[in-house]
Amino acid sequence: MNKQDPDIEEKTVLIIDDEDIIRASTSAMLMDLGYKALIAEDGERGVEIFKVNRKDINLVIMDIIMPRMGGLEAFEKIKKIDPDVKVIVTSGFPREDRFEAFIDGGAVAVMKKPYRRKVMAELLSEHI
Repeated sequence: MNKQDPDIEEKTVLIIDDEDIIRASTSAMLMDLGYKALIAEDGERGVEIFKVNRKDINLVIMDIIMPRMGGLEAFEKIKKIDPDVKVIVTSGFPREDRFEAFIDGGAVAVMKKPYRRKVMAELLSEHI
């Protein structure tokens, strides 16, 4: 647990990603850093979880390409629910142009897979 900031324990991050290993490893990394993690396996479920827990969610980490509801559609729905929500967009694909619509729509950052603990800790510290 991150002992540097006692307020981190109060912070919750919603992870939206269709890959089991990414959800599990990201959740473990977040908990190790002292954050609470909620997880969703696709955009549709992510929107549902956000609707129910939006007052507790401080930041969303979401993948771009997912089944059932893709990242951009989920991002837009989440932003309609809370225009001030902070979203970090992620992808394992190297194409930068995929991120443009998210950044234009108000995403606070981009994080490429695989995640690095130091990068994640810095982004969370900066945006929560």
